[in-house]
Amino acid sequence: MVRIADATGIPLDAPLAVISAGMRAELGIDGFGSSANTPRVSAAGRWLGRVVAPLARYLMPALAALSRRTAGR
Repeated sequence: MVRIADATGIPLDAPLAVISAGMRAELGIDGFGSSANTPRVSAAGRWLGRVVAPLARYLMPALAALSRRTAGR
């Protein structure tokens, strides 16, 4: 699924981009061409990502549930 998303140019959602910014920088993922579709994260966003990343395991399911509820409106 990830390769399909990359091939079609689907960008990361803003919350996921913030949470994964540090990891993507460490791995050099932002050097790939498909990263042009991902929104750039500000310095404040990178700091927030470092703070929130340990909680991502719990936050991401909650954000997904919220997204599903608001999509049905």
